[in-house]
Amino acid sequence: MPVYSILSTKKLSALQKERVAKAVTDVHCDNTGAPSFLVTVLFQSGYPLQDKKNIQILGNIRKDGNRTPAMIEQLRQRMVQAVADALGFPLWRVDLDFLGVQSYWVWEIGQVVPPPGQEEGSFRATNTNPSRRVHR
Repeated sequence: MPVYSILSTKKLSALQKERVAKAVTDVHCDNTGAPSFLVTVLFQSGYPLQDKKNIQILGNIRKDGNRTPAMIEQLRQRMVQAVADALGFPLWRVDLDFLGVQSYWVWEIGQVVPPPGQEEGSFRATNTNPSRRVHR
């Protein structure tokens, strides 16, 4: 969590995917404080998109806790700009819709995810990747 699905009309190159994944991760983390290892970016091509769009982003994020509508709109605007820049597309060719979920719907690494702004004391607050820990 969060998961961003990048739908495109045409297949993106490996370099384009790398640039988009970095842009999405950087913008999400800079705007939410989430550690980068939690961001997942998926790519799917061959979609007929509306309004002559080349890219449609579906962002599955938590929309409760301290995330205000203004903060979510700012995240949307920055994400669209970053992805457009990463691909060299005009802004109007990129769109983003958030599919907001409640935090208690999400389970990560054996824990129910707390609402945004209430992560203190959870693995999310440590900014370390728990999947890299060795268990013996």
